[in-house]
This record gives sequence, structure tokens and C-alpha cells, in this order.
Amino acid sequence: MSHFSTQLGQMNVMLISASLAIFVAGCEADTSSVKFEGEERHADGLVIKRPVGFDAKPQPNGFELIESGERRSPFTISVHLTRDTTHSSSARYTSGEPEGSGGAVHTFSQSKSYGSCSISVFSRVQRKSQPSFLVAKAVLEHASASGC
Repeated sequence: MSHFSTQLGQMNVMLISASLAIFVAGCEADTSSVKFEGEERHADGLVIKRPVGFDAKPQPNGFELIESGERRSPFTISVHLTRDTTHSSSARYTSGEPEGSGGAVHTFSQSKSYGSCSISVFSRVQRKSQPSFLVAKAVLEHASASGC
């Protein structure tokens, strides 16, 4: 391997490390800036607050929140309720390779225990820059369920 390739590889590792450091710092960010405009209730007992700028679509096991407006790749947040507490509460973040002119696909997932249930969020967006997942974290923070 050439010296140039080694340096390029080291620069990529540094860039990935810097991106992760920015994300981890964002994990501790205050979600109080996220505004809500409604509440959605699912037949399974899941209750979520709908963030400003998102439309809610009921799904068989929760909701899909889709960023409003004409967007090629809207920010989506799926919220699900399961009747167990085996889900980890740790946050997971992934950032893939750029896909065309829209940039990389970024995902975020996290769960929380709620009584005898778990509430999970999975968020996806394609952006050229590092996205903030504050809205997804706020949705999870404010989610509740009846019958758990």
C-alpha cells in the first residue's frame, strides 16, 4: 500500500471519529426546543405527540411520522409499541455511503421501557450534512402507552 493510501485511510478514520464525536455530543442535547402540534393515539395503546412539520400515518404496530412538504427524501420517524421490555435503551446511529446527489443515508434508533412494554423509534434521513435526531429523541421522550 502506498504512503498516500495510508494517509488517506487515516484521514477517513479521523473524519468518521469526528462525526461520531459530534453525534455523541448531540445525544445529550436538550430536546425542549422541539415543538409539538398534536397528539396521536393508536388502537394498541401507544400515545405520541406529533412534532410541528410532520404528518402522522397509522401503521399496524404504531405510527410513521413523515416530514411535511415536497421533499425528495423526507425525514421519517417510525414509533412502535411492543408488549415486552427486552429492548435496549441505548441509542444507535449509522451513516452510510453517499447515495447519489442526496448524500448519505443516516439512521437513528432507540427504545425505552414503559411499564411492561417497550416503545421504540427508528428514524431515517438522506442528507449531505450530519443530521440532528433531536425530533426523534423528543418523540420517544414524550411517548407513552396505556395498558402497560
